[in-house]
Amino acid sequence: MNTALSGERPTDHPTEEVLATAREAAARCEAEAPVGLAVVSGSLAMGLGHALSDLDLYIARADGSAAPGRTFSIGSRTVQVTPLDTAKLRQLVDHAAGFRVESKDRSQLSLSMSDGKLLLRLANGTLLGADPAHRALFDALDRETVRKLAILRHACFAVELQEDVHGAITSGDLVTAMASSHRALLHALESGIGGVGEVYDHEKVALRRLGRHPGTAHLLDSAWALLNCGLALDAPPEELAAVARRRALLTSHLIGYAVLLGWDAPAAALPPFRVGQDGPLRRYDYGLLRFANGIALTGRDHGARVTEPMARLWLALDGRPLRELASSPALEGLSVPPDTLRAALRKLSDIGAADVPAAAR
Repeated sequence: MNTALSGERPTDHPTEEVLATAREAAARCEAEAPVGLAVVSGSLAMGLGHALSDLDLYIARADGSAAPGRTFSIGSRTVQVTPLDTAKLRQLVDHAAGFRVESKDRSQLSLSMSDGKLLLRLANGTLLGADPAHRALFDALDRETVRKLAILRHACFAVELQEDVHGAITSGDLVTAMASSHRALLHALESGIGGVGEVYDHEKVALRRLGRHPGTAHLLDSAWALLNCGLALDAPPEELAAVARRRALLTSHLIGYAVLLGWDAPAAALPPFRVGQDGPLRRYDYGLLRFANGIALTGRDHGARVTEPMARLWLALDGRPLRELASSPALEGLSVPPDTLRAALRKLSDIGAADVPAAAR
């Protein structure tokens, strides 16, 4: 089983029953024409399926000819066989050959929805069998690059939506603020879970994945409460705005720690989420993005390249009192002299990226 993206994912998936079913389907395909590659992936293979989920099998023929898509019924399972073109496999391997997204060249994020899904399915897939040529291609897929692309892709969507939250609240459009913050947080869940090593191709199981990974399970209560807050449409505007802002703050928490502490390698865990009342607080409509050529702090249609220490300081601004700021997980290992800290806080305040009490400047 490929474990490069597994993080702390349960190790009993795919189950032996799922593997046996997939092998039977692959054998049926082999009886028709030599199979060059057989990979099982999808929700059932990752332990995320439900009672009606199909088992997804990807097949490439050894001679490169087009394999037919088909469905098998094997025992109690329905197996969906998806043909995999060898040229497409090679294209996706080349696409993920090293992370190279830059702030002004984001073309590596521009895969179509279908190709993006296939790339994630291959990265998460369990190899059932392959000839030497296809095995070399499958092994060449850079799963760490796939992880980083998934984190950044969702982060880019989330940051745009965080800006929409601010604009909608300012305009008094609380319906749009709630919708935008909901979508932003769903994207951020994907980035956050990617930060601890697991990526997937459908948001429907994001909360389930968040809750089953020991590095993110402690965040499930906060995410669930904010996504399912139970507010009525005619709730007081200030209550709706407060939920939208808090969703956006959790969004920046998840993405920030993914691109800072979970970037070079998956983090063991993301820190707990908190919002204090007594100290500097990062703006809810700003977020961090990480590119091959640096880190950007972006919001309100503006973006600025920042150093990693400055990015970590911004992320640490969760409302805790200034005297407690050094205890933030975002600043672990950093020693910031008081004068330097206050100067940085003034700069973040001046560009509108943080609300900093006068006493902390």
